[in-house]
Amino acid sequence: MRLSVRAVAALSISLSFLAAGCGDSDTGDPGDSGPASGEKDGHRPGGPGSAGSVSGGAATPQGCFDEIQKARKANDIAGFFALLTPDSRKKTLADLYMVAWVGARMDEGSKRKWEAVLEKHGAKDVEGMPRGMEAMAKAAEAAVAGVKDLGALAADIDRFVKETGKSSDGMNLSEDSGGTMTDLVVGEKKATAKWISKNEAGLTREEPVEFHEIDGRWFLQLGK
Repeated sequence: MRLSVRAVAALSISLSFLAAGCGDSDTGDPGDSGPASGEKDGHRPGGPGSAGSVSGGAATPQGCFDEIQKARKANDIAGFFALLTPDSRKKTLADLYMVAWVGARMDEGSKRKWEAVLEKHGAKDVEGMPRGMEAMAKAAEAAVAGVKDLGALAADIDRFVKETGKSSDGMNLSEDSGGTMTDLVVGEKKATAKWISKNEAGLTREEPVEFHEIDGRWFLQLGK
């Protein structure tokens, strides 16, 4: 089983912190007075919840970046999802769902395992996947619309993908978990920065990264 074209692109975006379409934001002081009560390093415990939930996140953009690095290093998919914006959670899960959906059609044993994962989280199977990447993504998003904890479902789907496919499939967060964040500019509801890292050849790589503030918490926004 191999990743679909759209899934390859989307998961690559997720793992590389690409934030295409970062617009200008008003500069400002992040006003960080330290982690809130009950937090550690600015990260509030709690699962990512549904696509419309604002649980999780961090007190500051820097805190969000630091926690994402920890989640990536540990390959903690549920923890990673808790730090994404609701829109990014929904889209990333839809791409992972499409990868797993293909693997579930390989044999009856895989189909049963897939159905068990979906039933556990209250998600649905798409019996007839439509043609076209965008149509497929919409079908996948609709199939998980009723799920309360997208991060937990993502972790189980990723486990299913790796058990039924290849270890290189799915979300291998720890493959590229280093780097630092520079040029942080914090606006009222959005922050932009640059993620600096080195690839396997030792060459420096610079990528834009964007964070959105939702109900006083900061989350990583993936893609447009």
